Amino acid sequence: MGYTHYFSQQKHPAPDQWQAIKEGFAALSAAATNAGQPFPIQREDDNAAEPEIGDDRITFNGAGDDGHETMLLEREGYGFQFCKTARKPYDRAVMALLILADQCAPGCWEIGSDGDPEDWQPTLDWMNSLQIPGLELPVGVARESSEDQS
Repeated sequence: MGYTHYFSQQKHPAPDQWQAIKEGFAALSAAATNAGQPFPIQREDDNAAEPEIGDDRITFNGAGDDGHETMLLEREGYGFQFCKTARKPYDRAVMALLILADQCAPGCWEIGSDGDPEDWQPTLDWMNSLQIPGLELPVGVARESSEDQS
């Protein structure tokens, strides 16, 4: 299937949880841009509009040839979803959004990945360097490491 991140929605986040996800993702995007290392994201690979960070969903893709599949996280989505990034540059933004979703709305999504915890760690380290408290790898990603050791 290619390098993919998986998220299965178990329940809808409360309004304050969704607000925290939206604000966190917008802040990460701004912080990356201010540091001269922007998230290489836009609305769609062929649409240079800003990513949609709305009351019902967050959606974005990489730019041009650096895009692959569109990332879509819905507040009131259902069931199994995925985003195949093929390890393109916008992969960091996808991981960051999923880390935020996991931290801000515990139990709303089960998150997994074709990537190992080592693939996610640079994104988590970057997010923690921005003084965002209490961030950890999603359980489904961290579990991959412990399962590999057994």
